[in-house]
Order: sequence, then structure tokens, then C-alpha cells
Amino acid sequence: MIILNTRLKELRNHLGLSQKDFGSKIFLSQDHISSLEKGRRSITDRSIKNICNEFNVNEEWLRSGKGSMFQDITKDISAPDHIKELLRKFSLLSEDDQKKMNIMLDAFISESKKEEN
Repeated sequence: MIILNTRLKELRNHLGLSQKDFGSKIFLSQDHISSLEKGRRSITDRSIKNICNEFNVNEEWLRSGKGSMFQDITKDISAPDHIKELLRKFSLLSEDDQKKMNIMLDAFISESKKEEN
């Protein structure tokens, strides 16, 4: 059974963040994140809440490994299903990959506008 510290590291790696960058987003030091990932420290409920809020993480997954890693970001959005699916897929990308995809989308939109004229 995978324990919480392993899921924490899995999440951080999935997001493409260093321990320092991950920690700074939830107000913890790189050393603290390292200690959590190695199981030398126990993660507090407050830190779990901060992680879930900052990174849109499914708390049940973080605590127990059940369910998907992330919350469904589309639950409160009124949009066609194909748009919701794109948003879900986009949210699963690392932060770096999201930036790359945004650049690609901008280029695609710019090219589409040129073709319309």
C-alpha cells in the first residue's frame, strides 16, 4: 500500500515542481517538503488542505490513494462536454506542459485568424 508521503512526491513530480517551488506555494520550506516525502515528518491536516486548495488535489486520493489525483474542475462550469473534457485533460498536465500548450494554442488561434482574413 502506498502511503501519503509517496503520494505527495508523486503529486509534486506530476506537477513538475521542485521541492522548493512546491513548498513555496503552500508556505513550507524545501527541507520540510523533503522530510515529508521521506516520512521523517507527518503531514498536518492544515498542510493537506493547503495542498488540495492550491493544486486542486482530491483530498481522498492524497490521504488514501482512492479516486483520481485531482478534483473535477469542470463540475461548476456550464459548457459542452467536449470543452469540459479538454479542461480536464489540460489540468492533468504539469505546469510546464500547460505553459507550452498555452503557447501552442495561441499560435493556433493566431494562424486561424490569419486564414479567416
